[in-house]
Amino acid sequence: MKHCCFILLNCCIIILLFSTGFASANAPKNIIKKVWYSNDAVTVTIDLPPQGQKPRFSCSTLPGNRFYIDIENSTIINSLDIPINLDDVAQIRRGQFDQTTARIVIQFNKSGITPHVKYVGGESPKLIVSWEGSSAKAQQKKFTILIDPGHGGRDDGAIGPVKNLKEKYVTLDIALKLEKELTAKRKDINVVLTRRSDIFMDPQTRRRISEQIKPDIFISIHVNSSSASDKLNQTEIYYYDPKSKPLANVVRDELINQLNRQEGQIRRTPYVVVYKNPAAYGSVLVESCYISSTRGEEKLSQDSYRKEIAKGLFNSINLFLKSVDY
Repeated sequence: MKHCCFILLNCCIIILLFSTGFASANAPKNIIKKVWYSNDAVTVTIDLPPQGQKPRFSCSTLPGNRFYIDIENSTIINSLDIPINLDDVAQIRRGQFDQTTARIVIQFNKSGITPHVKYVGGESPKLIVSWEGSSAKAQQKKFTILIDPGHGGRDDGAIGPVKNLKEKYVTLDIALKLEKELTAKRKDINVVLTRRSDIFMDPQTRRRISEQIKPDIFISIHVNSSSASDKLNQTEIYYYDPKSKPLANVVRDELINQLNRQEGQIRRTPYVVVYKNPAAYGSVLVESCYISSTRGEEKLSQDSYRKEIAKGLFNSINLFLKSVDY
């Protein structure tokens, strides 16, 4: 099977601009229209005015593992939204540095990264911000797992009844613990997260990330909520496509075994993130525990319990990989 290679040797970021035809000669000629990335490269693309002149820009590092690009004679649209799906990048911010200068700031999540900015002319001129990343060749034969921490940003998810524990923090912590376990013990696996910080990302965006990366398996991590009973504390696994049923079975069994549960439900439901998800071997949405119950919230507030959930998911991945040929 052909596996998706999602990180190139040079990671890039792209900024789109277009000419606006301002009447004033002193007004900015370029408007930054879009900042985007693909699974192969993150690129900042600048569409120049008709005269095709190279834009004046400056760039440098800032404290806190940040890197900025100032593009002169430009303005920026405030509605730009940039979900991030790169191991190296925590956030990309954009704004107006002054009346005629647009600024893009890349927030890296580790030190030691030295970006380079290159101008590329031609019919579609652009600026490319690149830095050394993982080798595509080295990643090619690895099994790719996309982990999706549910909710985030303005979407808190379910909230506990006593401590007001928010689902978005629980899911992210479990996802990071699972990633740590996988990267430490399975060198044959690529691990990608849909989010690494408290940012908002709607289900459609998470689905698009999966379509870009085309992982081998997709696991969306959630915790459940119900007003029916304060005693609910079971594990539930959701899937949609028939190919995902074996993965759902393994995840249910290993998770309830790790959490010492007596039962766990598997349900076929067309949730956006699992409905016809392109993951080669299956996609599941995991509701490990009920945060709406007093007992469930208390357990989920404990770091040790969240580690147990991550361990159960790790065990299920290990067991599932024994049943597939990759």
